[in-house]
Amino acid sequence: MKIPSDLAQQLLETDFANLCGKLSAGGNLTTAERKMLEGNLTTTAKGTTISPSPAAPDLEQLASTPEALPNGEASAGQIALWEQIYDTKRRQLYRYIATGRELGIPCPLDSPAAMPDWWAKCMKQKIKPKILEAAQAAARQSTASTPPSPPPRPSSPAEPLAPLPDFDIPNAPTYDFPAQVARLRTEHQRIQDQLDAARRGTIVDGFRVVSQADCESLLRQSLTLTAELRKSESDLLAWLNTRGQLSETAIVRAENSRIAGVIHGAVRRLVKVVRPMLNGKTDPEQDSLWDAKVRDCFSALKSARFTDSLPA
Repeated sequence: MKIPSDLAQQLLETDFANLCGKLSAGGNLTTAERKMLEGNLTTTAKGTTISPSPAAPDLEQLASTPEALPNGEASAGQIALWEQIYDTKRRQLYRYIATGRELGIPCPLDSPAAMPDWWAKCMKQKIKPKILEAAQAAARQSTASTPPSPPPRPSSPAEPLAPLPDFDIPNAPTYDFPAQVARLRTEHQRIQDQLDAARRGTIVDGFRVVSQADCESLLRQSLTLTAELRKSESDLLAWLNTRGQLSETAIVRAENSRIAGVIHGAVRRLVKVVRPMLNGKTDPEQDSLWDAKVRDCFSALKSARFTDSLPA
């Protein structure tokens, strides 16, 4: 005896939904169940024959449909999408779904950003890098798609900005090596002054308080600057010597002696020349005469470049 066609159709749809649920949970189908999915199974029970209806769902057509299956499980289209997002095989995805169902915490495969939190609650092993990569990619995409919020409007009129202080910008020549060494000496002295002040401490409630941390920090800075300054000063000597701006002390002393001797001789000649001219002149006249002759003397020294060939 054959059962009504509408009842047979209902039984087929129920069996099909159960088999899909078994697949979604990661289960394996028997040979008979596979044949039922293919639509070729004919079962005889108590003399009753059930033939598959032509309107039974097609497996390939269902796999390409992104909607959920009749029992609420993920469709084949969703599984394929998750395979791309997490770079994971569908068997592993089924395990995630089954674990979430057992613990009562559904696996949020549709929300990659929520997967790390779900993993920490439901999984015992270390989170897989693919899950983290998918969550990071989703976070970057969300940030890129979110438009920047406009700046808040001030509730009161904005106050005018205070003018910037005037900075004493040195001229270009002060950036040469000697000027840099001079600034390093100044900085070293500044840090040393701060260190001395920190060591003296401050008076609080009648007691002298010294911050050991400040002293140690300033001491480290002072030692570092001292080493840099000593090296810079040594390099400065070589820098000046290369440019002919540095002479030996003996040479400088000899030149100074020669210059001093020339000036001494010029002054002596000046006195001999001017003294006879002072007879009979008043004090203001003598002062005026001395001033004029002294200027003439040093003009001669300048033109002769400190040589002995001076006029008598």
